[in-house]
Amino acid sequence: MFRGEDGKKGKPKLTMGTAAGAGRSESEGWRLRKDGSKFWVHSVLTPLRDAAGSLRGYWKIIHDLTKSKQTEEKFRGLLEAAPDAVVIVQEDGAIALVNRQAEHLFGYPRAEMLRQPIELLIPRRFHDQHVGYRVGYFADPSVRPMGANLSLFGRHKDGHEFPVEISLSPLATDEGILVSSAIRDISQRKQIEESLRASEERFRALTLSINDAVISADNSGTIVFWNKSAQAIFGYTEAEAVGQSLTMLMPESFRDAHTRGLERLRATGQSRLLGKVIELVGRRKDGSEFPLELSLAAWKTEQGEFFSGVLRDISERKRAEAALEETRRFVQRIAEMTPSILYVYDLQDQCNVFINRRLETFLGYAWEENKQPTMPTLMSDIHPDDLPRAELANEECQSAEDGAVIETEYRVRHANGEWHWLNNRSTVFVRDGDSNPTQILGAAQDITDRKRLEQEVLEIAASEQRRIGQELHDGTGQELTGLCMLADNLVDTLQDASPDHAPTAQRIARGLRHALGQVRLLSRGLIPVEVDAEGLMAALTELTNGISDLHAVRCVFEYAEPVPVDDNYIATQLYRIAQEAITNSLKHGHAANIRVSLEARGHYITLKVADDGVGLPNPDEAPGGMGLRIMRYRAGQIGAHFTARNGPTGGTVVTCTLYRGTLHG
Repeated sequence: MFRGEDGKKGKPKLTMGTAAGAGRSESEGWRLRKDGSKFWVHSVLTPLRDAAGSLRGYWKIIHDLTKSKQTEEKFRGLLEAAPDAVVIVQEDGAIALVNRQAEHLFGYPRAEMLRQPIELLIPRRFHDQHVGYRVGYFADPSVRPMGANLSLFGRHKDGHEFPVEISLSPLATDEGILVSSAIRDISQRKQIEESLRASEERFRALTLSINDAVISADNSGTIVFWNKSAQAIFGYTEAEAVGQSLTMLMPESFRDAHTRGLERLRATGQSRLLGKVIELVGRRKDGSEFPLELSLAAWKTEQGEFFSGVLRDISERKRAEAALEETRRFVQRIAEMTPSILYVYDLQDQCNVFINRRLETFLGYAWEENKQPTMPTLMSDIHPDDLPRAELANEECQSAEDGAVIETEYRVRHANGEWHWLNNRSTVFVRDGDSNPTQILGAAQDITDRKRLEQEVLEIAASEQRRIGQELHDGTGQELTGLCMLADNLVDTLQDASPDHAPTAQRIARGLRHALGQVRLLSRGLIPVEVDAEGLMAALTELTNGISDLHAVRCVFEYAEPVPVDDNYIATQLYRIAQEAITNSLKHGHAANIRVSLEARGHYITLKVADDGVGLPNPDEAPGGMGLRIMRYRAGQIGAHFTARNGPTGGTVVTCTLYRGTLHG
C-alpha cells in the first residue's frame, strides 16, 4: 500500500520496526489503491505476539482521511493567514484542522490535536457543559460569538488556563457542516480591564473620602459623577445632580462664558482653564453663592471626551484673608504713625522687605521712588568709624535668643551727604526650619540733635569742671598753702614759747596739709588729661593711686603694654568714664577692690572697670542711674560701645570698647 518511493526508502520496514519496539506506530501519509489511485490515511500499526512474547505479525487500522486532507488543503492558506488561533471542528466534536497560531496558543503540536475532541482545549470542569453547547450549535449553526456574557477559558497543554474570546462560524463542506472557531487570548486585555477596574475603585474610594468636591462631566456639560463632598458643598444629592447640566452650579452671570468655553473645547480640544487653579463663584441648591477654587482636567475614552473638576469651598479662607488684610492695613497705619524708622531686613537677600515712610523724613530718601528702599542698616551707608560696632551689634542680634533686643548707635549718611546719628534697636523676626535667623525687625530713631545737645552739655560740664578745678588750684589751693606755712610758723613759735600748746598746732598743720592734698587731687581730677602719647595712662595711674590713698581701698590700674591715645577729647572722655565708674563702685557698690584696665586688641581699644561690690540691682533694665547715663553719653560721643553688667563672680563690670579708626577720624 506504500507508494513506490516510500518502499525504496525502506519506510514499511522502518514502520514495523518502530511498532515492534514501541508497541505502536502511528503515522499519516499517502497510500496506493489497487487501481493505482492515491488516498490519504491515518494508520495505527500494532505488533501481535504469542504467549511467549514472540512477534507473530502486526495489526493495522487505517482511516481514510482523503476528504479531510482535501478540506485542509482547501482552507490551509486562509487558516495560516488568520491572526488568531483557528480550530475547525467536525460535528462529532473532533478537531479537523488547526493553524500555527492554535499550536502556539495551546502548546500542542498539530498532530496531537487533530482528530482529538475539542474538549481537549477546554478546562475539565467545563467538559460536560460544553458537549451540550456544541450539540446545540450544530443544530442551529450561525455566525456569532460563543458564550455571550460568559467568561470563557482555554486550557494549555501544561495545564494552565487563560481567558479567551471565541467567534463561531459554520462551514459547509462535502463532508457536512464544520465549525470554525476563531480563538483569541485576552489575558492582557483582562489584566488591563482589572487594572482599570481597580483604578476606578481607588478613584471612587478617594473621591468619596476627600473633603473637596469632585465632579465629572461629558463634553456637553452633563454631570456624570458626583461625590459626597460635592453634595455637602452644593446641597444636591448624587441622584439630583447626575444627568443635570453644570450650569445649575453657577450664577447666571457665569453661564454664557461656560457655554462658550464648552463650545471652544469641543471645536479645538483646548481650554484656557485646563491644568490651572482658578477662583470662581459657585451657587448652592438654596440659591446662595460662595467663592470656590477649581482645578480642571480632561481625558478621552471610547465613549467620548470628559473632564473632571476638584472644587473647594474657600469661604473661610476668604474671610481669613480679609481679616489678615485688615490686620495688615492696621499694622501699616501704626507703622506710618510711629516716630521711628521701622524695617524688616532679609539676611539672605540683604535688602529690606518692609520699611515705613519715616525713612524719607529722617534721611531724605524718596520712599515712593524706591521699590526696594535702601535702609540705613545697610553697611555701605554707615560711617566707617561706626561700621565695626554696627557689625558687632548685627552678630549679637543674630545669635541672641528670641525676644532679645540689641541696641546700638551709629552714624548714617543722609541723602544730602551729611552724617546723622541713629539709635537702632533690633531683634530676630523670622527663623527658618533649622532655627537660623532669616529676617531682622528693627526700629531706628534719629538722635542727631540729642547727640549734639549731649556734646554741648558735656562741653559745658567740662568747661565748668576746668573752671572749678582751676579755682580750687589757684584760689583755695593757694590759700591753704599760705595757711600751711602760717601753721608751720605757729608750731615753731609755740615750741619755744608754749610747749604745751605745740602739739595742737602740729595737728592743725597736718590737717591743713591733708586738706591741701585733697584740694589738689580734686583739682587734678577736674582738669582734662594733658595731651601727650601716654597722657591717658598717666592720668589713670594717678587717679587709681589717689583713690587708694584717699578712700583706703585697693584701686589699681593694669595694662599689658602701653596704649597710646593721642586724641585729647577721646582721652578725656575715657578718663571721665573711668572716673565715674570708680565713683559708682565706691558710692553705690561699696567695693573694697577696684581694677581698671586698658587694652589694645586688633582694631579695638577696651577700657574696663571691675569691682567686687554689691553689683547692679537690675542689670537688664535701662537706663540706670545718672552716673550710668552720663557714661553712656560720653561713650556715644566718641562712638564707643558701652556696657555695664554684673560680673561672673559678683560686683560690677563696666566696659567701653572703641574702634581705633575713631582715634584718627
